Amino acid sequence: MKAVAAWLVARPHNAVIALAASVAFASVPALSHLAAVSSIVLIAVALHDGIRRAVVKLVFAALIAVGVGMVAGIDPVLIVSGAATVWLPALLLATLTTVTRSLTLTMQLSVIIAVALMLAFLVAIGDAMVFWERILTAMVEVWREVGQDELADLVEPQMAAIAEYATMAIVLASWLIQAVSLALGYALYRLMPGEIADYGRFRHLNFGRVIALTMAIASVLSMFVDAVWLKSVAFIVFAAFWLQGLAVVHWMHARGILQTFGIVATYALMLVAGWIVMPALAVFGYTDAWFDFRRMMRQREKQG
Repeated sequence: MKAVAAWLVARPHNAVIALAASVAFASVPALSHLAAVSSIVLIAVALHDGIRRAVVKLVFAALIAVGVGMVAGIDPVLIVSGAATVWLPALLLATLTTVTRSLTLTMQLSVIIAVALMLAFLVAIGDAMVFWERILTAMVEVWREVGQDELADLVEPQMAAIAEYATMAIVLASWLIQAVSLALGYALYRLMPGEIADYGRFRHLNFGRVIALTMAIASVLSMFVDAVWLKSVAFIVFAAFWLQGLAVVHWMHARGILQTFGIVATYALMLVAGWIVMPALAVFGYTDAWFDFRRMMRQREKQG
């Protein structure tokens, strides 16, 4: 990891090559995961070089990516749209980090921005059910035309259920990818040579009681008001506390309370039983927002 960090800033064109290659090949469905790699690299480079220099590198990377795509037979529009989808949120997070000079505050703001964008989108489209049912109907028709009848038969009967929470699912997935990219990009930045600014550590992440209270209020109101947007707000904010739970686990490892095996086991279980482990971490993180387990454990260490 440290060698990669050093290589990215060794020469100006190294970061350009990494950004261009990752976003160009991410346009290929089998390599779509490279989009996250591009976000991580961009955040690290932007924090190290500054936002202006990072934007210049992005322009050159975009030109190279389009050229590579044309040679590989990939539609340039697909590459440009994909690059914008990946790079703009990452650039925003890097900018917020440099302005606030705090990883924790940037994470907090990212949750607020994600919820605000979701609500604005829901207001703009009016009836979300109708909007997504039209899109899903069109997708099912396309799948049948290309012979993907099994996929069409799977989605068509559940169209109403999918449409109801499609906005929430897309916003949540997008936020999770960008938030994890920020954490990894910041970690990569801290490994780069030269003067490194301290914006805090991931293990100290705390979304705070205000965001926790927002989730509680939205959850309670959703019991009495049948509104999808309320349930969506509550679920997205609750899911965000998964990162805080993970941060506490890392803090415990750094303090020697949890052995390395515990960290490895946590990540391994997230891969094989994420539907259990991630909600459990979210509950742990949400509880920590109210009771501050890290402070309590520090006090016990002092007393011991």
